[in-house]
Amino acid sequence: MVGLGTTSGRSPASGAGSSASKRKNGSGMAKSISQLPAFSPVAVRLMTMLGQEDLRYREVAEILQVDAALTTGLLRLANTAMVGSRYPVSSVMQAVALLGVERVSALVATLSLGSFLGPVTKMPVFAQFWRHNLATALAATVYAQKLNMDTDQAYLHGLLHDIGRLGMLMAFRDQYAALYSNGAEDLVSRERERFGFDHVQAGGWLAILWNLPPAIAEPSVTDGSPLLAEFACNAATTAGYGILPPPDPLPELEPGSPESNIREFLNERVTLYEKAYGLTGNAAL
Repeated sequence: MVGLGTTSGRSPASGAGSSASKRKNGSGMAKSISQLPAFSPVAVRLMTMLGQEDLRYREVAEILQVDAALTTGLLRLANTAMVGSRYPVSSVMQAVALLGVERVSALVATLSLGSFLGPVTKMPVFAQFWRHNLATALAATVYAQKLNMDTDQAYLHGLLHDIGRLGMLMAFRDQYAALYSNGAEDLVSRERERFGFDHVQAGGWLAILWNLPPAIAEPSVTDGSPLLAEFACNAATTAGYGILPPPDPLPELEPGSPESNIREFLNERVTLYEKAYGLTGNAAL
């Protein structure tokens, strides 16, 4: 931990007392993370089932129907311009058959993350964090498509790559938001100094507490690995969707460059997704 050594001008006994106090404080802070609400078990179950060759649509539909709120949210999303279904979707079974298990899982995970973050959606810093995760998820699908990778799994990697930061915002609210008023410099060090741990450690704890599949949880516990999530995170930040408010005006990008194309794509899609999920500005989900 940062700041556990003795302080200049204090006696060793005083330093030891300070260290013990900080360790106790850090332990208490970590407990705050462990007491956060659980992530939707339905969403976790779906993510765990991804890749199973013998997976049946009816089995997926039955799992979803256990959670009435998620079912309602899924059907609402399935009929929005964001999803772009050619036909009206009126049942969970129809949604799974038309969209596929992977796409449904991505939609359900986004709904579940929004529900988890409900208590902090009115905080000004929330919109910045949410847009960063959403933009990273969308940018990840662009890279995945170019690399012939699963775009929906890439979306999940991007969406959940920063759950530690979101968890710390949930646990510490204004205390955590205050760190961002001083800019991004030494942010991880300041997290450790203030709380006794950083957002990467918090992401690891949440991944375990929520029983996230290792393949999905990896970006949240290694701060950017696998590389796809790291590239997507950087692309989102360059496009103006970083964890801190972007400069005004944004730096100009060469027209037609990959960075310019991703910025244009994100400007269109992030707004579309915010409307679909019921989040515009600081409005609650």
